[in-house]
Amino acid sequence: MPSTVGTLGSTPWDAVSPILLDLAAATDLGYRPVGTYATTVRPTVDWLVAEAGERGVAAMQQTGFFEDSFDYDAEDRFLAARS
Repeated sequence: MPSTVGTLGSTPWDAVSPILLDLAAATDLGYRPVGTYATTVRPTVDWLVAEAGERGVAAMQQTGFFEDSFDYDAEDRFLAARS
């Protein structure tokens, strides 16, 4: 991840690398994945969009959930200072 200036460039999904997901214990207990990422991501996204629609949230609608997560004004100032 590139270095940040203060919180500039941070996102709600930031994490210190590396993130390791170890399914060895789950596999030992009999877990078997239902499919690969490629075969499961589209149905999952379709389901998420349908669920949001049933709750009255349009795809890409601003809900305020991430309202304080992105400081676009700070990004604009940073980029303007570099020009």
